[in-house]
Amino acid sequence: MISFHDSRLRLTSGGEEIGDWDRSVYQLSRVDPATFVLSAEGEDLTFRPALPDEFAIPSMKGTVEARRGTSQSPDTDTQEQAPPAKPLTLVFFYLLVAGTAAMAVWALTSFIG
Repeated sequence: MISFHDSRLRLTSGGEEIGDWDRSVYQLSRVDPATFVLSAEGEDLTFRPALPDEFAIPSMKGTVEARRGTSQSPDTDTQEQAPPAKPLTLVFFYLLVAGTAAMAVWALTSFIG
């Protein structure tokens, strides 16, 4: 999460602080309508806020937060859910597991016997 308070920028993830910079030390710029770049201490961080139109470079008085993904509590990381596996994918997966297990048994019996 990126938050701005009293001319300072704070970058956190999972409740742990990654960085805290004064306004004179960092630069925040918009690359395209949905992408921003934060430059600080010689490094660049490219990010895409969940609501880029609502993300704006804050004034000295306000507080603006950018969170990755959909709505979430400020101290949690966003994890995207994968779509469920298709039935044919599951069939091939279990066939691969069974074939690998059979080859492992064959190799073990060849090695021992």
